[in-house]
Amino acid sequence: MHQVIGRQTNSKRPESAHSSENGTPSPDHSRLSALPPLADSDAAAPSSPAEKEETPTSVTEGGGASEAYWRLFPLALTLGAGQQITITFFQTSVGYFQGLLKSNKVLLFFVLTNFLPAPLMISLQIKYDSVFDQLYGTDSTYLFRTSFVTIVAGVVCFCAGFADTWAGVLTVGILLGCLTSALLSSSQQLLATGDSKLPAVVKLGTGVAAGTTVLVTKLSGFKPDASRTEILIFLAVPLIVTTFCVVIYGVFHCTHQLRAIYDLILEGSDESPRSGRGEYTRQMDSGTLSGSGLGSPTPAQHLLQPSLGPRYESRFHLLPPSLDREATITLWLLGICLLVNRLCLMSLMPFLAFFGGPIASQDLLLSKLVGDFLGNLMSILINPRQVAKWLHRAMPPVMVTALLAMEMTIFAWMVLDPISACTKEDVLDPRLVALVIIYYLIGGFTENAASVFAGAAVPSPRRPDAIRFVAIGIYTGLSIGLVGATIAIYAHPKFLRQA
Repeated sequence: MHQVIGRQTNSKRPESAHSSENGTPSPDHSRLSALPPLADSDAAAPSSPAEKEETPTSVTEGGGASEAYWRLFPLALTLGAGQQITITFFQTSVGYFQGLLKSNKVLLFFVLTNFLPAPLMISLQIKYDSVFDQLYGTDSTYLFRTSFVTIVAGVVCFCAGFADTWAGVLTVGILLGCLTSALLSSSQQLLATGDSKLPAVVKLGTGVAAGTTVLVTKLSGFKPDASRTEILIFLAVPLIVTTFCVVIYGVFHCTHQLRAIYDLILEGSDESPRSGRGEYTRQMDSGTLSGSGLGSPTPAQHLLQPSLGPRYESRFHLLPPSLDREATITLWLLGICLLVNRLCLMSLMPFLAFFGGPIASQDLLLSKLVGDFLGNLMSILINPRQVAKWLHRAMPPVMVTALLAMEMTIFAWMVLDPISACTKEDVLDPRLVALVIIYYLIGGFTENAASVFAGAAVPSPRRPDAIRFVAIGIYTGLSIGLVGATIAIYAHPKFLRQA
């Protein structure tokens, strides 16, 4: 049955176009190419003008510079920037809150509250996203997961300027962590279905947000001794940016440029296809009307109806059982590499606040953001079709090994350097700044490369599942790294004296 989100249609797919010789259904490739079929191609054309009209958005299997890739490039960049701009501005204000709360541990609690909610949010998405997609339609659910969540994150970030206690600051951090982790995952799931390289563009958007934060901080002269008015003006920037991002997404949504992607996400669900507006639902609703006389059931009643129980499987699957063995092995390897990669990145980050006073902390954090930007910028050049398949598995472990070596070097610097480590001085060695930039450049590049390879390892409708899976690896490593850093900081008397 051919269901297009946002329209009611009863059009049937041509049997010849979607069935193999032995009668096994094959995927609908009419939406998987941005190019018209060649004269000798065996791909079937749509059977009617109506079917052509209902599938305006082309989606590709990824790898090449598809028409869909370039059309959705601005949206991917915008969603990434809107997600990250709130986090980067909030964390860049760490020097201000260090002075306000009289503690060097502010950055530690910033990253704990910003990132620890992420594994829970991703797990909830894996379990419940497909249920809500089929109840309300992917166009409605993704509009909520992107636009609404983005603007709320901007408002929450702005409200941080009014916080002057630990409770207020931590509340803002937790809310931002929940909102931004869900937003980043949803953005990558949505756009990975269009092209496997688009998640890297989303990450490039996060790098643009990091670069914007560095630029605004330097141009505005924002310092840790800022006044309440100055911190509010500083945090108003992410609110303005997130509002702009919501407008951009609204334009793409209202012009139906995402309709085919919405449809493919629904088809890739483990459950039976159902959009909430398709023929299956209308037939069931008509039966309910004639049998009870009480009108159509609500979405919640659909979900609770016993006859629909098998459609909403209660089992938790990290990966769809239908994936082939090669794709499963690749995803597990990439997931483990991403876990170690993010563990390294996050275990170091809280210690940046202990290299000198508030100004030094802010400068090192800005150096980290520069590395994020450069790593995300480099990753946009990755083309999975031009990289040998064995490199999809070999490159991430090599990069992660280099990252581990650099982390040990930075920690050795902290332990052996008696001048900059754990003092109130604001003079930083340029070599340390360069090392931090390169460190986060490698980490960001590795994370994005592995995410692109994960999207290329599975068919287009399964890419949201692959993105959610590698996100679990990323956020598990993040949690382990932060917990380890917290234990180290509280166990070492040198750090406790700087609290």
